[in-house]
Amino acid sequence: MESKLQSNRRRTHPRYQARDRALAMVSSAPVGMPYHIIDISKGGLAFRYLGEKMEGQQITQLDLYYNDDLCIKNVPVTSVGDCWTGSDLTDIRRNCLAFTGLSSEQQEQLDLYIKQYTVSPIH
Repeated sequence: MESKLQSNRRRTHPRYQARDRALAMVSSAPVGMPYHIIDISKGGLAFRYLGEKMEGQQITQLDLYYNDDLCIKNVPVTSVGDCWTGSDLTDIRRNCLAFTGLSSEQQEQLDLYIKQYTVSPIH
C-alpha cells in the first residue's frame, strides 16, 4: 500500500484549517463533485477524497463554496501532489493544489474566504 507523503518544502504562506462545510468543486470536470477542503492558504489548498488516485485528471480550475454558496468562481490551480492518508480500512486521499494567476478580485475574495471560513492556523 502507498505510504503517506511527507514534504520538507517550506511554505510561503501560512495554512489555515478549513471549517467543516468549506468545499472545492472541480469546475473542469464533466460532472462536478464537491470535495471537503482540509486546509487553505493564499498559495493553495488541500482537499480530501475517497477512492482511487486521480490519475491523469488535470485539475486546472476550482470553484470554492461554503455550504451551497459559491464564494469564488474559476480559481486557476496547478497540481502539487496527491497522497494516501487513510488506514488499512479506508482509502482516503489528500490532493494538494497551488493557486496560479489569481486576478486581483479573486485574491480579495480568497482573503475574505480564508478570514470567514477557517478556524485556526496550522503550525
